[in-house]
Order: sequence, then structure tokens, then C-alpha cells
Amino acid sequence: MFFCFLTTDATAQIDARGRLAVSANAILPGETVTVGFRISLPDGWHVYWKNPGDAGEPTVLTLSLPEGFKDLGRRWPTPEIFKVSTLTQYGYRRTAWLFADVLVPATLPDGLVEISGKADFLACKDECIPMSLSDTVLLGTGKGKTNEEVLSEINDLPNEGEAFYQETPDGFVLSSDLPDRADKAYFFSEQPDVVAYSAPQNLKKKDGKVYLFLKKSEYFEKTDGLVGELVFYDGFGKKISSKNISASLSGKPFPVDDPFSVFDFCSALLFAFFGGFLLNLMPCVFPVLSLKAFALLKRKENVADNRREAVLYTAGVLTSFVIVGTIMSGLRAAGTEMGWGFQMQYPPFVAGLSLFLFFSGLLFSDVVTVGEKWAAIGNGRFVSPFGTGVLAVLAATPCAAPFMGVALGYALTQPLSVTTAVMLSMGFGLAFPFLILGFCPSAGRFLPKAGPWLNDFRHFLAFPLYAASAWLLWVLSVQAGEAVLAKVLTGLIAIAFSCWLSGGTSVRPVLKKTAAFLSVLIAVWAVLPVRESRKIEWIPYDAETVSSFRAQGNPVFIKFSARWCLTCLLNDKTAFAAAETVKAFEDNAVAAFYGDWTNGNADIGAAIESFGRNSVPLYVYYPPKSGKPVILPQVLTSGGVIAALSRRSPE
Repeated sequence: MFFCFLTTDATAQIDARGRLAVSANAILPGETVTVGFRISLPDGWHVYWKNPGDAGEPTVLTLSLPEGFKDLGRRWPTPEIFKVSTLTQYGYRRTAWLFADVLVPATLPDGLVEISGKADFLACKDECIPMSLSDTVLLGTGKGKTNEEVLSEINDLPNEGEAFYQETPDGFVLSSDLPDRADKAYFFSEQPDVVAYSAPQNLKKKDGKVYLFLKKSEYFEKTDGLVGELVFYDGFGKKISSKNISASLSGKPFPVDDPFSVFDFCSALLFAFFGGFLLNLMPCVFPVLSLKAFALLKRKENVADNRREAVLYTAGVLTSFVIVGTIMSGLRAAGTEMGWGFQMQYPPFVAGLSLFLFFSGLLFSDVVTVGEKWAAIGNGRFVSPFGTGVLAVLAATPCAAPFMGVALGYALTQPLSVTTAVMLSMGFGLAFPFLILGFCPSAGRFLPKAGPWLNDFRHFLAFPLYAASAWLLWVLSVQAGEAVLAKVLTGLIAIAFSCWLSGGTSVRPVLKKTAAFLSVLIAVWAVLPVRESRKIEWIPYDAETVSSFRAQGNPVFIKFSARWCLTCLLNDKTAFAAAETVKAFEDNAVAAFYGDWTNGNADIGAAIESFGRNSVPLYVYYPPKSGKPVILPQVLTSGGVIAALSRRSPE
């Protein structure tokens, strides 16, 4: 006989259902039966594995067994991999089974046997809801009918297996027997802070063994073994087999080195080339390329000069890409997550680039001309084209063209030699159009012929440079605030004044040189004191403190979140980390409170319920001198937060 009763303990906002099932509807003394709890969720929702990965909370199954019954432990199906931004999670979409083996005692009571199960889990989509579902089964005694649904799920569970590992300076090499038809493998670590979840897991096969190269977590301290599930897939990504392992340290070195995939390497080179080529079409690069375009138009009749300039421009581009790639690799090796365009995060660099582009615009406007002594440096054949190539790369770093993400993602997880090769391919793609124009004179027929109109065209090209300088000033104002912007504007005025003095005025040469020197000092002064971006200063949530701030008429913002909430983490990395959001909090003198619900604080839970919610993230804003709160969406943007903070009273 088999009966089922369902109760839901959570005040759920979603239609989640739980069902307890047993491998047979009757039990015999001394046998082992498997109890399974099925969680069913609406489309788009998921729950987590026993190790959720970068964010989330493990799903927990608790059994209530009759006296004499023994719980032998849990068994988990193979999880799925969820990737959102730079975070990786492990869990189950829509349907999740949790299994427990139960040993039946040698003596059974008369009548029915009752087994109850309770699943505590985190249901997540754009928001996360802590939930509990309970169910009870009544089992008869004797030879019973098997539950085919449960048996089918049990047959797909991982088996126990053997594996060994070796530790490397930055990771592990995991070795095990190689199943037939297996082309790929993935290790789901059961241990937190041991393996980096988002890092690629490279595989190498040799002599019937598989060697999986894993990267250590940035929080790794030590481990006595690697515990988790090792899953094997075919070439199409279909699971072949899986096994639970508790790998022990190998007593002898493995006969393999870190695998190098020629296909992946060539693919990355190809993506890098096309990504660099498409950078020429990005708006952030156009002002610099206008410099090069003008040089080509001016010298198109001189084939030798065109080729020389094309080579030097390409050299400048390639050198800059190698330097940028080396710096990024070094910073990431030191534990700093830096990517393409990292220098644009530093206000001094943004300010200096803005000043330089403004000066270049003045040159194109004929406000100032470069004298013969300056033009003679390197006979005019090295500094200008090579420097233009360097500047093209620096200006390109705020932009990301298609294909670049794949190439850079691969390059920054590889040794420096591979990273350098990928960066060179990207640089070659950026320089390729001008290299073709320099070495193939026939391609120049598509360019207009030189003539008197070139002078007007040169003046026109000054305006993209002014526009780029103005855009960088806007970026700087967001990063460092109005005071720093005022200093850099002073530097721009000093540069303009110096150029005016040098451009044909009747002022004595000594005064010109003195004024130019002082202008350079002012420009340097404008750049050096630029401050780094600030952060929101969060105050730990306390109901009395919040009430005190509100009673004084101050604007109050409350962030209810948790470290297991993926949406919360993404909002922290995007909306709240943006410099313009920080500035909005400061300009509006907003008191920012953080309610951390990671460990289920009762006071914070009550506060969340007071707003008619039972999940995180929850963002609440009280405008100044207002008793009514503004509830913000779960998924935030910087603009949405700033718009909310600008309200003087709720709508």
C-alpha cells in the first residue's frame, strides 16, 4: 500500500511542488531502500547542488524515520552548469531529485510504516526565494511493487570510482581511467574554495587514462584530496558516465604536461585577427585613425614612404598589444582580475589621453604647427607613424569588437607565450588595412586624389579629436568627480594658450618658451592628482538606526541581499560598482544600509516581510522627508538606481 501527503511550509511566490517517493511501495526487514525527494519548479527557476559554485546555497534533504531505521547518506544526480557573467554555478533546472539510502531494521512493526522528508532549498531566477517543501509516504511490509520512476533516476546516479591527483603551483592534475567514446570531462568539486569554478578544465588522454587540468581557487589554502563528481561526455556534449571520487595524492609523476590544443589555439588566433580588424570600425578608434588616414592621403604618391610608415605603424600597434597582454597576464597572475581596457579604469590615464587628443586637434586646426626641430626627430620617419600605432591601441582599449571576447578569454588563461601570440594576431588585424594600403599601391585607387581640399579635410578631422577628448572628460567626471574635472579643464586651457602663443603671435621667443613650459607644468599638475574611483560606504542594517536617519529627514537606501544570491552579486558588480552610482549616493547624501541575509538573520527576515516580500534581492529607497518607500526592481542598472535617488518623494 502506498499513500502520499504534501504540505508546503514556505509562503512561496512560485508554484513549487515537492514529492517523496520510495524505490518500492513495501519493504522487507533488513533490506536497503532508496528514498527520493522530487522538487518541481516553474520554467526558468533552478535549485542548487551540494556545492552551488560561485553563488547559491546547497539543497538539504532531512528525513524523519521510524525507530530502528538508519539513514545511510545522500546521493546526488549529476548537476548542470550555469554561467552568468563571470560566475559559475551548479544545480538543477525545473526538476531536482535528492536521494537517500535507508537501512530497514531486522524487526518491523505491524501495520504501515511512515517516512517523512523535508527539502530546504533556494529557488532562483532573477530573484532567490528560500523555501521548504515536505512530504510523507506510508509503506506496507512484505514484497512490494517497485517504483519505476525512482529506479530510472537511481540508475543514472554516479557510481563510486577511483582517481588520483597531483598538485601544481597554480592548480591540480586529476587522473582517472578513460571510458570508451569519452572526448570531454568535467570535475564538479564537492569542496568549496579548492577549484576555481569558472576556469577552463583542459583534458589530455594518454594510454587509457584521462588527465584533467584544474585551476586552484583564489581562496585555496590546502586540501588532503579532491572530492566530487567526475563526469565524462562524448564529442557532442552528451553524458557518457559519471562517478563519485575521492582522489588521493599520486605517488609518482603523471606522464603528461598541461595540454595544448592546436585547434583552440588556431581558433583564438583567427578570432583575434577579426576582432582586431573590426576595431577599426569602432567609434573610439576613429579619431586616432583619422591621423593615419590624413598621412596616407598626403603621401600616397610616395610609395617608399607609404610602405615605411605602414611598417612603423604596424610595429607600434604590435608592440603596444604585446605590452598590454603582458601587463594583463602579470596582473591576473598576481590575483587581480584585469581585462581588456584595464588602463581606462585609472583616471590619470583617461585625463592624459584627453589632453593629448585635444592637443592633436589643435594641430589639425592649424592653431599650432610642429617646428622643424621636432619634425626632424628620427628624420620624421619613426616617431609619427610608430606613435600613431601606439596611440591607436591606447584609444582602442575602451572598445570591444565582436570576436575579441572569445580570443581574450582563451588568451588570459594560457601561458604568456600563447597570450602574446593571440595579442599579436589581434594587433595585426588592427593594422592590416593600413598595411595593405602601404604595400599595395593599387588599393590606393579607392582613395581620393590629393589636392587643395586636403587642407579643409585636415581641419575637419580635428573635430573627431575634440569629440574624443570631450568624451574622455565625461568619463573622467564620472570616475573622479567635478573637482578633478575642473583641474583637467584648466590643463586644456593651458595647452590651448601655449599653442596660441606658439602660433605666430608677436610675443618674444623667450616669453613663448616660458609660457609653453608653464603650460606643460599645469597640464602635468592637472593629471597627477587625479583620484581613484570611490565606493559606496554601506552601513550594517539596524532598524533603530534606519528610523533615526528617516526621522531627521535624510534619504535612506536599504539593500537586502545575501552572498548566495547570484542576482545580488551581479548587481553589486555592475549597478552599485559604477562610478556614477557612487557619485549619486554622495551628491544626494544618501544613508546606505546593507541587510545581510546570508545566514538567515531573523530581524532582517522580518524587515523583508514588512515590505511584502520573502526573498532577496530587495532594494528599498526612502526619499528625504518621506514616509513611503520606493521598491526597486530585483535586476538593477546604474541609471535605474540614479533615477530612484533623484526622486524627492515617491510617485
